[in-house]
Parts: sequence; structure tokens; C-alpha cells
Amino acid sequence: MSRHLVVVDRPREWAELLPSRLLLSAQDYVAGRDLPKDKRLKVINLCGSQGYLGIGYYVSLLAEARGHGVIPAVGTLLDLSHKSIYRLGTADIESALQRRLSRRSEDVIDLEVRFGGCAEPDLQGLAAELFDLYPAPLLRVRLRRADTWRIARLRIGSPAA
Repeated sequence: MSRHLVVVDRPREWAELLPSRLLLSAQDYVAGRDLPKDKRLKVINLCGSQGYLGIGYYVSLLAEARGHGVIPAVGTLLDLSHKSIYRLGTADIESALQRRLSRRSEDVIDLEVRFGGCAEPDLQGLAAELFDLYPAPLLRVRLRRADTWRIARLRIGSPAA
């Protein structure tokens, strides 16, 4: 059975939500302190700074190097760091946006995708598709309508942000 480990910036802030055996600080994970010996470890990286060379980036990088499953993976972090890269992956999704959002009156929708789900029932399919393309615990998505609906911004989020 695989074991999950949630890596966060400040474990004390998560103490009421998760058992301490599931939590580890980013600094301890990077340093290799208190790591479970299970090679099938699954790391959920909820660090706030996941940009290139941020502590969250190093958590994902080291998780991959240690053979741990990790979400988000380094490839996901890098793909979402540049709009020109993630736009290639979302082109097919954007064509479906026109059908999904044709009856919406607003011009901007901010959406949080948490492990492939979202609070808006009519956008669950979109949330699942984005999670399949870019698996991350939390994605922050801005949809904008000009002549057609587009994904204006797609970023990995942090629960603390």
C-alpha cells in the first residue's frame, strides 16, 4: 500500500486538518529528514513557492529523484510557467469552452480546480480536463471572453495564496 506525504511550508498551520504523520515541512523534505522509508511514497506538494528555483520546485524535483510519486511533477511546474507552453496543451479545451460557456453573461470567470474538481457544476468537465493535462493539487484558472472564451491565465496555486 502506498503512503501519502503532504509537504507544506508551515506544518503547524495544517495540524488541525491533517495528522502529523502525513505532514512534513518543505525544508525537512529537501534535507531528507524524517522521510518514511516506503519507496512507494506519494508526495503532495502544497508549498507556496513552486516557481523555478522556489522551495516547492525543489520538493518536486527531489521527489522525482528519490523515486517518489509527486503532484505536481516538475514537468507540470515548468509547463505552467509560460503561457506559450500551456496554450499548446489547452487549445482543444478552448474550443469546448464556447459550448460550455455560451450562456454565461460575465466576461471573466476565476476558477479554482482542486484535484480535478471545482465548485461550479457546469465547469466540472473543464476542471477534470485541466487536471488531466496539468495534474496539480490546486490550479487557478482565469477564463476571459473577448470575441470567444479563452484561458487567460493558468497557474498552480497554493491553499495559502
